[in-house]
Amino acid sequence: MEIKISQDGNSIIASIIGRLDTIAAQNCEQDFKPVFDHADKDITLLLDKLDYVSSSGLRVLLNLRKEVTAKGGTLVLKNLTDEVKSVFVMTGFIKIFTIE
Repeated sequence: MEIKISQDGNSIIASIIGRLDTIAAQNCEQDFKPVFDHADKDITLLLDKLDYVSSSGLRVLLNLRKEVTAKGGTLVLKNLTDEVKSVFVMTGFIKIFTIE
């Protein structure tokens, strides 16, 4: 898994590439640190290059959402692949996140 992060004014845009599986979720704390550090801003996660998300990956995203909410930022997930979207639907996460 790879995360590319850019800043556009007061917004953070992060693209998650590859698989957010159990192994990646265990090791992604360092990769996600810049996103968590800006949890008080508007954060957009681009997921069009995310091939797979496991329950551990969902937990990482849920923790990010909690952090953003606690710090007054916003989190939007964009461009979910069909496979990732089906996981969000099956788990009910589709109702928890703002998805465009």
